[in-house]
Amino acid sequence: MREEVAMEIEDLPKGMKDLYSQAKNMILSNEDIKIYSHNDCDGISSGAILSIILDRLGKDHEIEFVSLDKLEDLEIKNKLTIFSDLGSGQPVEKNAKRDSEILILDHHPPLRDLDYKDTVDFKFLEINPMHFGISGTYYICGGGLCYYLAKEFGYKDLSWIGVLSAVGDMQNSHTGKMEGLNKLILQDAIDEGYVKKIGDLSLYGRETRP
Repeated sequence: MREEVAMEIEDLPKGMKDLYSQAKNMILSNEDIKIYSHNDCDGISSGAILSIILDRLGKDHEIEFVSLDKLEDLEIKNKLTIFSDLGSGQPVEKNAKRDSEILILDHHPPLRDLDYKDTVDFKFLEINPMHFGISGTYYICGGGLCYYLAKEFGYKDLSWIGVLSAVGDMQNSHTGKMEGLNKLILQDAIDEGYVKKIGDLSLYGRETRP
């Protein structure tokens, strides 16, 4: 895993683009699909994006929002299992079968490196920004990673959900602004007409207190 670096990001790294192309093909070639997503704001946003993608493609699927402690002995029953905003830090693939396909879109510190997919006898693909030196704390979260998959299909209108997930995950708490890939997702949402950006003060409790 590469060391995270602070940088101005103008686009996805080529390696990540290649992984998204592979993820798109995994989805297009499957009909038996299950999504597991984290049960917080980022996870719910991530799952929503994935479910909308599959709905638009006309693919029947199931989605389940779970806490992390439910993943240890998870049974892999579907042909394609997608994990969003979780999975990188858990051995979710340990019960996979030879014909299983597993896709992980997660921003948390990964247990596996990029070459792990070449060491198993089933189809495994993990998209994690930390493999490319991109901060998963401030630069992109689970919903943002799922939005880039939506963008692979041309669904830029889902960009606002990527912004929502980043705010819900407090990824703007570093400087008070969207940074890295989050900044690019915000720009997509502005360009699509779903979000307006203004300068303001960020005060604790302002949403719930007088």
